[in-house]
Amino acid sequence: MRRRTALLLTGLLAVPGLAAAQTCTSDARQVVTAVYRQVLERSPNGSEATSWVNRFTSSQTTVRELVQEIATSAEHKQRFLANGSEAGRRQAVATLYRHLLGREADAGGLESNLQLARRDMDEAISAFISSPEYQQKFGEQVVPGQGVRYCGAQYNSAAKTAGSGSATWIPTATA
Repeated sequence: MRRRTALLLTGLLAVPGLAAAQTCTSDARQVVTAVYRQVLERSPNGSEATSWVNRFTSSQTTVRELVQEIATSAEHKQRFLANGSEAGRRQAVATLYRHLLGREADAGGLESNLQLARRDMDEAISAFISSPEYQQKFGEQVVPGQGVRYCGAQYNSAAKTAGSGSATWIPTATA
């Protein structure tokens, strides 16, 4: 009986993380804040947030596009990718793994992306965001490393859970 109870409790404690990965939010401000925290390690200021929220609510952008734009921004490059030394480039690529894939770098991936970063950092950022790993884990609407999925205007939110503010992700048909 104790073992069954312990297993049940363990399963219940694991469910919130699983549920977060399977639910989404239509709160564009929450999504923008999550992207800023993941990529720039700070919260957006008021005007930054408002601009992006407007773009989300009018279906003018995706989470993936926001991640790309912020990762290639002058601020991100200056704060996290600017050191031109070999050790600095290695650290920059490791940072891209954390910011864009939500994980630590593996040795093989670090070396191959380091070669790309030596040539062109924007190209390296694009390679991360267009990688099969990124597409499989995050697609167009999930914030890397944050478990937040946007299901705003371009998604069917009819499955909203009463009072929870989240919905099951159901893409609408596209023309």
